[in-house]
Amino acid sequence: QLLEMMGTSGRDQGALRAEDLPAALDRLKAALSQRPDSDETDPDADEDDEADAVSINRRAVPVLDLLERCVASGGYFMWQEKR
Repeated sequence: QLLEMMGTSGRDQGALRAEDLPAALDRLKAALSQRPDSDETDPDADEDDEADAVSINRRAVPVLDLLERCVASGGYFMWQEKR
């Protein structure tokens, strides 16, 4: 979901070049700003499920940090599905 918010296909693997990272980071931040800030919980979920629920905004924090460091260093961003 985060990859798609960045404007990628969201496929199992891919990469963004250094020159494409600033725009991808901006798109991700813009998409996240449209989401609720609090943890999203399903009112019909039981208590055990609610304890494990974490908002997409919170899950995005390490990705945002990584992207910002890549932009600052002129690096690229790669991902691959863990198999």
